[in-house]
Amino acid sequence: MARFLGVCLAVVATLAFTPLADAWTRISPASDESTIVHLRTQKGSTLEAWYGGGYSTSVVVVRNAEHALVIGSVPDGGVALAPLILLQQPSGTLLVYFTAVTGTFRLSSSDDGRTWTVPVRTALSADARIEGGAVLPDGTPIFAAIDDYQADPWTLAMYEGVDLERRQDADVQHAHGSPLVTPRGAVYFEYDVDGIPGGTYLQRLDATGAPVGPARRLPEQLIGLLTGDRPGNLFVVSVPGGRIRVANLRTNATWFSGRVYEVNGLTATVDTRNRLSVLWIDGATVPGVRFHSGSLRVEHRIRPVELPFGEPFGTSPVWGFVAVARTDGHFDSFVSANGEILEQRIR
Repeated sequence: MARFLGVCLAVVATLAFTPLADAWTRISPASDESTIVHLRTQKGSTLEAWYGGGYSTSVVVVRNAEHALVIGSVPDGGVALAPLILLQQPSGTLLVYFTAVTGTFRLSSSDDGRTWTVPVRTALSADARIEGGAVLPDGTPIFAAIDDYQADPWTLAMYEGVDLERRQDADVQHAHGSPLVTPRGAVYFEYDVDGIPGGTYLQRLDATGAPVGPARRLPEQLIGLLTGDRPGNLFVVSVPGGRIRVANLRTNATWFSGRVYEVNGLTATVDTRNRLSVLWIDGATVPGVRFHSGSLRVEHRIRPVELPFGEPFGTSPVWGFVAVARTDGHFDSFVSANGEILEQRIR
């Protein structure tokens, strides 16, 4: 554990916020290709996490859009090509997982994200690559992970436990995917199979994470973000043919946006009133739409917000984008670009 230089049980550093033009705020440096993950805690706090530093040398968390805190350092060798995972168990314990060259590590918090433990190595092999995670209704974390990223064909498998100590028997070859547990407690596994015939599939799981019935193959145009609400709706957000498409798999309702120029980021968020909102980066602006609760009838069109940098995006790539619905109807939005994290409250 001595390799985790500069890590303590609380906070390693607080990074200063810097105002930018157009109301965007620079809140933290980030790795050049850092994505962003987010979660709303049981106590109502919002958390965002990403890799900090020019070479992904640390894990950074922002709580309630206030201060960027370095919660852990990555061991020698740096991070591997795998996403950060941010989860919460029914007990209130928060979990962050990151994949380093030497293995997958876990940090945890028992005080709503104010302080965090040092990173702990999980049981997952150093050759494995975690792809997504969720928490079952009984509090058990489940994960999708590639057993050996160098294998051909590679195998996508499901793992259980806080330290990924149990591997399920079922697996899929040449696939990428992630589990989802909706606010209502429904459990799904969405995966995309490469090659021919390939395709995207949605597998229903029971409360223990075991498959229930055959997987449902989704139409090609439905490949995209998957999210659910408490009434039981399941939404897929995608970008087929130059438009944003939102499909409700429970009711078969569909909504299309107008033509979009160039989608460089896409996010979906459900608020405490079960209203789905979809925001995206179109060129150098952030437009969006909010729907009525449980439906795809438009309630509010979000006024496009200019990003604080222009085009071409070849020199200003956006690596991560999330927007979190607030109780006041606004959105805390975060963009990862040019080696830094930017934040703005969108109305």
